[in-house]
Amino acid sequence: ANLYSKATGLDVTHIPGAGASGGLAGGLMVGLGAVVRRGIEIVADANNLEEKMAKADVVFTGEGCVDGQTFNGKVVEHVVKAAKKLSVPVIVLCGRKMDLPPLEYPIFDLASMFLMEQCLKNPQECLASLIRAKISEFPILGQINQ
Repeated sequence: ANLYSKATGLDVTHIPGAGASGGLAGGLMVGLGAVVRRGIEIVADANNLEEKMAKADVVFTGEGCVDGQTFNGKVVEHVVKAAKKLSVPVIVLCGRKMDLPPLEYPIFDLASMFLMEQCLKNPQECLASLIRAKISEFPILGQINQ
């Protein structure tokens, strides 16, 4: 990063995506005028994610462990924000959830109902059972074709 700054007069250490020390992204930005985008933005655009979400009754997203990092630039955060923008209900599925502040949407965690061994052995059945158990709490789930 210091070399980039000396050679070009540009400080890439404060550019999101350039990396703390400039890294490859910083070099490409300075040397070639590259634009750095988050991976989820590229994948979402390439797959018309928002267009598909707009047609959905409910959106499911998730990751293994939902914690404070989940809503700091990860895929789940992107999907939740897009669903909110489109006024589509969103449900986050995860293996377990850590201490979180109250959120505007539900988080279903497998650890609340199953042992880890069960989840690893038969994740599809565990997820289906978890969703069936939550249907009464979230009426939108009862309207989905099963």
